[in-house]
Amino acid sequence: MPRYTYSVIICVILSYGLFNIDRVSIGLNSLIKCFIDPQEKIISTDKNADVCADHRYKVRLITRNPTIIYIENFLTENEIKHLIELAEPLFLQSKVHDPHGVRVQNNYRTSSTADLERAETSVVKCIEQRYAQFQGNINVEYIEPLQVVQYTSDQEFKPHFDWFSSPEVLKDHGQRVTTFFTYLYSNCTHGET
Repeated sequence: MPRYTYSVIICVILSYGLFNIDRVSIGLNSLIKCFIDPQEKIISTDKNADVCADHRYKVRLITRNPTIIYIENFLTENEIKHLIELAEPLFLQSKVHDPHGVRVQNNYRTSSTADLERAETSVVKCIEQRYAQFQGNINVEYIEPLQVVQYTSDQEFKPHFDWFSSPEVLKDHGQRVTTFFTYLYSNCTHGET
């Protein structure tokens, strides 16, 4: 496997219209790092499977303000392999939102991104459910579809907030309240988050 860093980014969108709030003041978004479960259970990749395997992970609170939580074994090795296999043929130049809410290519973000379909397979569906459950059993529909992001050693996403200020983005998508940044495969000796 080439020396790429893969990550899945899941963002929870809570519509300010839905909850009738104009502003959520939580400081910086939550950053959650997850690694492989060495004692995984096999999960079906059948899109129509309804049962997710019982899965245990370890949680450590790094800081309360901003809330940063480190989660070990959030994804199994099979889930990671599955996400990478789904993403491989879909990678395109990553995009950012411009001030009008349009997704555009920009040298501010030089990685490649594969957008996965919501509940594309039973594995994706179980991962989405796990992210929703971790956040207090919120409705899975409030979570953006999974993105698998790939970085080579010369690529980056410059410092930024996963918080939208554009009224156009807020109108169409709502506000991001948390971000899960999940490492699938990486050599982190020369990088940072």
